[in-house]
Amino acid sequence: MLFIEFFTAFFAELGVLIVHVGPVPQKHSLMSQRHGDCVSLPVFILNLLGVDMIPALEALEKLKEGNRRFVAGKSAELHRTHKLVDNQEPFAVVLGCSDSRVPPEILFDQGVGDMFVIRIAGNIVTPLELGSVEFAAVKFGPRLVVVMGHTCCGAVQATVEMLASGKTAETAGLSAGMKTIVEHIGVSVDLQADQTRVVDQTIKANVRNSVKSLREQSQVLIDLSNDDGMMIVGAVYDISTGAVSFLDD
Repeated sequence: MLFIEFFTAFFAELGVLIVHVGPVPQKHSLMSQRHGDCVSLPVFILNLLGVDMIPALEALEKLKEGNRRFVAGKSAELHRTHKLVDNQEPFAVVLGCSDSRVPPEILFDQGVGDMFVIRIAGNIVTPLELGSVEFAAVKFGPRLVVVMGHTCCGAVQATVEMLASGKTAETAGLSAGMKTIVEHIGVSVDLQADQTRVVDQTIKANVRNSVKSLREQSQVLIDLSNDDGMMIVGAVYDISTGAVSFLDD
């Protein structure tokens, strides 16, 4: 630990990146930076210093255990902001919905610094979300990415209702931002499905499409999945029970 602390202080003082002599792919490296009192080291430096990244399956089990504590009312959330000035080591990336009822840190019972969370209405994947996941994976090293939708999703409900009325994102008079959300969710809507279940089916289909986008549209994530054990999985949070169900695919 003293060895790690020494090099952390060393890099902070220099404010530069040490020359790497190992086989780290430079296209996936980000420089160490200093901003005031804050230091952020690149992943390969942490690896050289013996800081092991949690494997994807272990990270997934941590999230499942945390959600079980949340459902059981036995939250063990940890607050340790003061320990995160020099670096952060999130063990998972969560791409979720902006809905105020779905805060990932709380429902997975994780503390400050444990997860890199990206939230957008409808948990869709645009170039901005894709880039955010790539940044987190490269900069901090988590090997689990979870796309999490939820029941009673307003963005999904609004999209289904709009399309069922015969309107489209083009004809509904939406702002550019809302149009983007509706277009991304709309590809998951099957209006021929049972109308009593179409919203729930769309919620799951939308999660799967976002997972597919992350798996297929980023060479960075493809390389990490093939070479470094990254897992990208989908999940749905049930607002009525508090439980998170992970999708099998």
